[in-house]
Amino acid sequence: MIWTIISFLCVLGTKFATSMRIKDLRAQLEKAQPQIDELRAKMAETEDEVESLKLKEQGLQQRLTHLKDVVRNLESGVKAPDEAMAQERAQLLHTAESTT
Repeated sequence: MIWTIISFLCVLGTKFATSMRIKDLRAQLEKAQPQIDELRAKMAETEDEVESLKLKEQGLQQRLTHLKDVVRNLESGVKAPDEAMAQERAQLLHTAESTT
């Protein structure tokens, strides 16, 4: 009988200690809740900024690719002898020879 009473008192003591710990943890959570909400809001803003920057980056990458293509076309045009220009020179020489 005595062991039953001791066990019952131990259970009540454990329950009381647990409820006190839970109460303290809830108080800490309520105290930290405004900071948590503020950080969540900042995180949401940052995620929006990251998405915006990703879209800008994709646009700039596409633009860069197009500009690279334009530069490559211009370089090939400058480096390779232009047949139309050679024909035009030959025609000018021929015209100059025939007029003289």
